[in-house]
Amino acid sequence: MRIATKKLGDGFAFSEILIAILLFGLISLYLMQLFNFSNQGTMLVYYQHIAEKLAEEPIEFLRGTGYEGIIACEQNKFPEYKVDIWHSLADSNELTADDRPDAVSLFERKISLSPTVAEDTRGYLVRVVVRPVSTSSSFLQKRMEEVTCSAFILERP
Repeated sequence: MRIATKKLGDGFAFSEILIAILLFGLISLYLMQLFNFSNQGTMLVYYQHIAEKLAEEPIEFLRGTGYEGIIACEQNKFPEYKVDIWHSLADSNELTADDRPDAVSLFERKISLSPTVAEDTRGYLVRVVVRPVSTSSSFLQKRMEEVTCSAFILERP
């Protein structure tokens, strides 16, 4: 008669399992940090893009209105485009017909108009500066500086 004996198979030792769990945890932590840094970089590029478009917008608007539109803007006849003051863009969706992302409210803008005259041609140097508002997230305050866009707009004959 044979006696049945239980033989332990060739399995993993407890210490091997612990080392595998430790390695898996370390790799997981590294990957989570990698995703976090990637996400922060993507968000910074997104905010930078919004700031650049907010700086280009008044210049394109003033190019479209022409020299007379710049004079009207200088007299603050366009509430969206206030001159020589920092203007918060939080309420800009109500003033314009287009829909903007909610992130626009994190910025403020200053438009400067400088008249220029060369021979018989008149024009304006339009300079727009966009920066994060002081109440915006610390992430944006620490990582993003001002965005500046400038253009000459000349009087058309």
